[in-house]
Amino acid sequence: MRAIHRKVVRPRAAVRSTGGVEFRLAKRHLLTQESDFTDDPLSWLLRAAGRSNPIVPVDGARGIARASDSAGTVAVFGANAVRAVLSDSETFGMPVSISARYAFPPILTKLNSALFSMTGAPHRRRQRVLSRALGPTFSQMRYAAIDRGLTIYLGNFGDKQDNFDVDLFDSMRRLARIVAVQVIFGDQPGGNEIGAVAQLYFDLRRRYASKEEFRQPVDLDTLISVGTRLDSLLRSQVRSARGRLHADDAGLIQHLCRTDGAFDDDDLVAHANILFMSSSEPIATAMTWIVLALSQDFALCHRIRADLAYGSAALVHGLVREVLRVVPPSAIIARLTTRRAVIGGTALPVKTEILISPFVEHRRARVFRDPHRFFPDRWGTLQPGPFEYLPFGGGVRSCLGKRIALETLERATAALVQRFDVLLPRPQSLDWRMNTTLQPAAQPLVRFTRPGNYKGSENELSGKAAELLCVDRDR
Repeated sequence: MRAIHRKVVRPRAAVRSTGGVEFRLAKRHLLTQESDFTDDPLSWLLRAAGRSNPIVPVDGARGIARASDSAGTVAVFGANAVRAVLSDSETFGMPVSISARYAFPPILTKLNSALFSMTGAPHRRRQRVLSRALGPTFSQMRYAAIDRGLTIYLGNFGDKQDNFDVDLFDSMRRLARIVAVQVIFGDQPGGNEIGAVAQLYFDLRRRYASKEEFRQPVDLDTLISVGTRLDSLLRSQVRSARGRLHADDAGLIQHLCRTDGAFDDDDLVAHANILFMSSSEPIATAMTWIVLALSQDFALCHRIRADLAYGSAALVHGLVREVLRVVPPSAIIARLTTRRAVIGGTALPVKTEILISPFVEHRRARVFRDPHRFFPDRWGTLQPGPFEYLPFGGGVRSCLGKRIALETLERATAALVQRFDVLLPRPQSLDWRMNTTLQPAAQPLVRFTRPGNYKGSENELSGKAAELLCVDRDR
């Protein structure tokens, strides 16, 4: 899906600037603001979801699925309609790939030709193999790998200072990168370089696809150069993995190498690349929102710490799922019809772009009582259906790495809270943007402090990012 940068009508004297990034704060609340889709897609979708028809035409959204000859765009709402789309991957296909959209050379196409680009029987066979590899058999290896990554990340975090400030999103990207390297490649030499190059390659692809001014011949040359380097590094890791299949510090790639020829080197390179980015960028984004949420509820840190001391992770579990509810990394999911389809009595032609919004589905009062309240405790008893709560998508193409993501988020949150309280060093107003994931538009600055050492005031988060987190100062 192409990047969505929210355009907001500029209210007078309301422009703020943080870290060189300008953003505008709308005067009205996200849930009541009048805007068209291109101004504020989430507000538009929230309003559209209130209509009786589960299918709503969307003006101004064509191209989200990267189809140059799209027949139009519709938004789909409600668990039944969402299930119909996400359960039928043959009729409702994936968006056009960036490689196909911009005619990338073969080396870049192969690098991203993993499960998401497959269809039909090959997709189903490969999905079964990967599901087994990511299932309970790999769980103990996964836990150990996540904990190794967190130990590395926390090794010099703050250099034992009592209070220190960090650029939050950059720090959470580093955390996610280190953990993903350990989970996917194990504790092997060269993993850190792969993580850095993979993130650079991802950023370059994202920029190339989202900004017209970036698509110049020299930019494509840079993308090819970085992609070629990543391909070479991944192939080296695959060769090393085949030689140490039963190492105690093995990762997912070694595990896949044991599957009796199911994957050749090209397969493993592509899957390693896709698994790395799908298990690092969403984690970095979600951890950023989790830490921001903790910064706005000082007592929650203490409650979680006490809960963990008694051997319970219920509050951590609830916090992670509540953040994924109110700020899902994929706020909008795009699909493209491959043949004529009918949903809710509405006929859709071939190449109709379909939009599904987990952000909207997670705010249905019938499923989530008082949905605009941030309330981690609700998850003590709440059990929504798979098409009512879908932070990692749903149906046949739901994210296979969701176990890794949830385990990483919970273990990382517990590790941070056991060691630190989290605050904002100053009041901050933040906007949001959608650029692959739903993230703050500017770099949040947060303060980590050893429990009991900070005596200052609790500073507030405001702006559209606070509204996404359901921070309500009037409660």
